[in-house]
Amino acid sequence: MFLRKERGDLKLARIKLEESELENEATKVTIKNKVSAIQQELTSFLTQSDYITSIVRDYETLVKAAEILNKI
Repeated sequence: MFLRKERGDLKLARIKLEESELENEATKVTIKNKVSAIQQELTSFLTQSDYITSIVRDYETLVKAAEILNKI
């Protein structure tokens, strides 16, 4: 009878260990996904910043050209 109880306890301990390992893996995946999302967002912001800088430069050129035309 004691042997059955010990086997049951051992099986329960193994199941709890496996559950903890699965929770750990799920947490790792969640963190990995969050990091990936933040990296993609940063890349997007940097691209947008480059576009905005280019647009501002182009508008400055346009304004200078308009000023030159108004002087003529």
